[in-house]
Amino acid sequence: MSQHAPSTSRYMTNILLEAGTVSEAAIEQAVMRQRETGRRIGETLIEMGVVTEQDIAWALSRQLGITYVDVTPEALDRDLIYEFQESILRRLNVVPLVRDGHGLTVAMADPLDEDCQAELTREARATITVCVATTTAIHAALDRVFGSRVARPHGYETPIEAEGLYDILWERSGVTFLLFHVSSALKRGIAELHFLPGGGQLHVYYREGRRLVRVASEPAPVLDYLLTRLEALGLTPLGDQHHLRAQLRCPLHAGFAFLDVSLLRSSNGIAVTMSPRPEFDQPPSLDSIGLDSGEIEALRELLHAQAGLVLVCGPPGSGTSTTLAALVDSTDARHARVLAFEPKPAAPLPQATRVHVPTVDALAMWEETVIAQNADLVLLDEVLKGDHVMQTLSPAGSGRLMLATTDWTDSFALLSFLSSTPRARVVLADRMLAIIQQRALRASTPRADSASDGTPAPHTAVLFEVLTASDLLREAIRSNADPARLRQVAIDNGFRSLATRVRDRVANGTLSAIDAARVLT
Repeated sequence: MSQHAPSTSRYMTNILLEAGTVSEAAIEQAVMRQRETGRRIGETLIEMGVVTEQDIAWALSRQLGITYVDVTPEALDRDLIYEFQESILRRLNVVPLVRDGHGLTVAMADPLDEDCQAELTREARATITVCVATTTAIHAALDRVFGSRVARPHGYETPIEAEGLYDILWERSGVTFLLFHVSSALKRGIAELHFLPGGGQLHVYYREGRRLVRVASEPAPVLDYLLTRLEALGLTPLGDQHHLRAQLRCPLHAGFAFLDVSLLRSSNGIAVTMSPRPEFDQPPSLDSIGLDSGEIEALRELLHAQAGLVLVCGPPGSGTSTTLAALVDSTDARHARVLAFEPKPAAPLPQATRVHVPTVDALAMWEETVIAQNADLVLLDEVLKGDHVMQTLSPAGSGRLMLATTDWTDSFALLSFLSSTPRARVVLADRMLAIIQQRALRASTPRADSASDGTPAPHTAVLFEVLTASDLLREAIRSNADPARLRQVAIDNGFRSLATRVRDRVANGTLSAIDAARVLT
């Protein structure tokens, strides 16, 4: 086959009219409907029942002088298809058929799309010969090779009844679509974005406070655009996996944002959840993260010790990495060797040597490394989860200031665990400076930018509990006191638990009972 790419000057409507496939009256009606739905003219004609996919493909074939092919999954050259990224083939609606020397023959749903052909030529580094195939056949072929991304209705012959209008036609790269939703979320204080396929569409939800609110419904192919963009930012394709998590750095109009992304393969297709957060230009400070002024003063005084242990505790998504960076900002890091072990980039640490390694590698290497590098300040972010927190008592931490996050949610149970042996009790009593518990609160309580009618603006706040090591608490640790005794000693020294703080906020009306329950469970 040696057909050349046709010119886009021959529009779809002209070709269908010349082929006698549709009438001028049908075209006029379809154009009016297209303005309402935002769909392509071919899809609109199919939805109206004027033509079928096969009718359009045969018309394009006859009028453009190119071959119409019935793409059957059994006849595909899978090795050839695997030479191309799945996201590109889906976005362009293309299936590679044959590579012959410096040429590549492909099946396309829209052979009039010159931009698509130009991109494919660059990707293939070959001369492209175009055949035409139906969209349904191309989707089925790609689904057979790569697995389904989204459950689509069978062809266009069963119309998709959208619950709303498609107000925007997103470009296939997904750049604008992702930028729009991430920027909107950051501006409105939205904690989570959910992109859920279903019913032949992609539904977009924002988590506003504790409620999940649908904000848009898009055509099903927009999911492919979104995944294309995420993959361009470094996301590994889901492939044969059922679930995948990643953190990506996404450019905005001004600056960047971090995206915590989760992909889940479901019966409807790939569901995407992401939590956006802005990238800090400067390190956060203790004054900016929500701590009480007295706690800030106490922590700063403790951090001047230049040796000891501070643990920042909380479940995933509670902002412990930001708190860790704020603690560093309160130390004399400018005159210290700082080593930070973290699986992913977080808030700025200008003076730190940052080691981005998986948790399992950090666990194996941090002790030897801090000794060999003679670090003064050691950060272990998302490294010491569960029982691994016992490594904070390692001899490698002796004489250094250690700041670490962990997923323990009860400070006194944690102290009891770390005090499990006589040696551990001695080391902990000598080394401990503070334990900070924190919880992210996706609240819908009033704030400064609430609407004039009193409607609360959803936002994310952080609640803290700070336990500092008094002399009496150190003595209780050395004497192997149980968690209840440790708690009472702390309360006698002015400690206020997270539960107490939550109850106070419920009582003064700044926190609802439902939001309180979410924090404490």
